[in-house]
Amino acid sequence: MKKTKPQSGRPQILKRVSRIVIKKSLGKRRQSTRKLSRRLSIRGNPISHMTIQRHLAQRLDARPYRRPKWAKITQKIKENRLKFARDHENWSFEDWNNVFWSDESPFELFHPPNRQNDRVWAIGSQNIEPIFRLNSQRNYGLGNDVTQSAVRTPHCTPKQTVNGAYYRNEILKKTCLDAIAREAKKGSVIERSMLENMSEFLFMQDGALVHTANVTQQWRSEKFPPFWKKGEWPVNFPDLNPIENHWGIIYERLDEMAQVTTIQALIANLKTAWMTIHRTYFETW
Repeated sequence: MKKTKPQSGRPQILKRVSRIVIKKSLGKRRQSTRKLSRRLSIRGNPISHMTIQRHLAQRLDARPYRRPKWAKITQKIKENRLKFARDHENWSFEDWNNVFWSDESPFELFHPPNRQNDRVWAIGSQNIEPIFRLNSQRNYGLGNDVTQSAVRTPHCTPKQTVNGAYYRNEILKKTCLDAIAREAKKGSVIERSMLENMSEFLFMQDGALVHTANVTQQWRSEKFPPFWKKGEWPVNFPDLNPIENHWGIIYERLDEMAQVTTIQALIANLKTAWMTIHRTYFETW
């Protein structure tokens, strides 16, 4: 029997069985390097969690990730999405251009930035500016409508919650109707007509309770009949609404601005952030 020649260098600390156990842990929950270290120690291969971490990164090219948060999609939601897609599969580009998109989003007075995009290189943690938050954080809403031609003036809601009466009286009557009535063919995106032919517009809103309330549906039927009624827009279906992309841009703009401490300053920043979107994004539609 041929003998194995002695090899130079330090022998591998991780045994073959341990390497298999580590590889099988990929993609599984609750498999931290410390837990793997304890498991392998019990099996007779005592190894530090740092060695396991280096093996995962260098040998297996793995990285630690946070589990993504996805909305739970039920069978009913899937069926509604499929029905919506089939009902509109023959729509042309011009048909979608006639949609009057609408949405609202909450914003915090002390909004924490995205920690993945807010890294700071420093010598010692004491040299890093902290993120301040209130013990009792409050949300404030921003609502808007967009079309392929223009946007309406943003409406900031200094309230924790919005009921049906506030939505109809303060948002629909005061801002939406004014935007629909605009007739100018030129000017800024908050001055010109929302569509070239407003007689063909279709008002879109999601399934929020203030949108689908019977009183609100009746009011909308009388003031501007062309709209997607209750149940037509599938729930948990933000992907198709272009305003969802705008909210992400606004958050980035707010992160670039100086932190404010009053609701009035936050509203001013929100309006400024919203109106700067069209300069780099909106005009390219």
